[in-house]
Amino acid sequence: MFDISFKRNRQLKILLIILLLLPFQLLGVVHISKIMYLPDFINMMTIIISVVIIVLLRFKPIKIKKYAGAYYYWGILSIIIWLCEIIYSYILYSHYGQSLLSCVKASYSYCVIIVIYVLSYFLFRINDVHFLKNCIKAFGMLSSLFSIIQVILYRYSIVVFDMADEAVRNGRLRYGIASNFLPLAFFITFSDFVEKRKRKDFFIIVLEAIALLYAFQTRSLILYMVLTILIVLLVFAKKIRTKLVLMFSLAIISVYAIGTDLTNPLVFEFSNDYGIEARFYAIIFYLKQFLEKPLFGMGSIRESSGNAYLKGLLHGSSGVFSGKLFRDDVGVIGLLNERGIIGIAWYLLLLLILFKECRIIAKSNISERIWVISIYIYILISSFNLLYVENSRLVVCCFICSLIHHYYLNTNKTLKYSNNINII
Repeated sequence: MFDISFKRNRQLKILLIILLLLPFQLLGVVHISKIMYLPDFINMMTIIISVVIIVLLRFKPIKIKKYAGAYYYWGILSIIIWLCEIIYSYILYSHYGQSLLSCVKASYSYCVIIVIYVLSYFLFRINDVHFLKNCIKAFGMLSSLFSIIQVILYRYSIVVFDMADEAVRNGRLRYGIASNFLPLAFFITFSDFVEKRKRKDFFIIVLEAIALLYAFQTRSLILYMVLTILIVLLVFAKKIRTKLVLMFSLAIISVYAIGTDLTNPLVFEFSNDYGIEARFYAIIFYLKQFLEKPLFGMGSIRESSGNAYLKGLLHGSSGVFSGKLFRDDVGVIGLLNERGIIGIAWYLLLLLILFKECRIIAKSNISERIWVISIYIYILISSFNLLYVENSRLVVCCFICSLIHHYYLNTNKTLKYSNNINII
């Protein structure tokens, strides 16, 4: 019996690693970008592998509900909204040449949510509480190291790791493998270092910080991570003087972050491109569209539909930034534009589920509370332009939800055990 259990455990771990490698972009080793759009590859492969696993393991609704908890209902709601959005988008844009299939292709990322069911099952069955967390730490370290190596090699016109053409801007390489996953890996390592003070964790933190500043060079990502660290330190700081210093630092950085991303892009511009100014105009453009269709939003528009009118609706049709505006760049505003009030309610429901689970973990599981609080705060503040339910980040969001739910279940189990002992 032990041998069978051990063998099954090992198989589940291998499958989990394969699933994790997808949002980590296969660590850049395979040049996927030369074949197809990377987020599409990640989403499609995640969906296909998840469906195959669900079929082979003969998942039943009652089993999924047991492992996934509240995410079971959130997933069902997501699929219902997706189906409604397909019909709604087809009604809006069919006479402009957008087919029903194009509507499906434009919004299929909703289906990625089924991976939560698979991950929840795997984590429940694997007899290793920290397995996924340790894998994320290891892959975060490797992706940072490979990103730094590639940026150095690019100076000599050498390309070893997968690189999209848009990675080079104004002759400068801004390159990062699995940039959407790095904050989670960083906060987990940071939490472990605070709790255990291991040199290995310290070196990983330094490596990831170098990767962020030298290779990734994503302003908003760095700003949100710094803000998150300051807020977490403020929460856990005990001395009043320390709290005041942190509050002052937080206020300065917050004003700077808001100024660069939302209010006055011209004053705070500090790079040669005009990405910040474009984002400012994108916010105005997409908010105007939302006000025209507030309940369901503008719906799903397939960029490759070939219709100039549809392209104008999606990326702007007039002014300096005509054809250069993107929903992905404005986070929650982009969600509001695409899915309306319904979409925002759907997102808020996810945040509510996460908040409930994070609160329980933070109160009861001291060793895990720092990274749990950190990632929740990060998801909240990054919603301005790095929304984690957006097409290219939804799979990362699913891993975050699954990991937090896993610790939530283990914390609840410990609490019940403790309560039983107290009763006895």
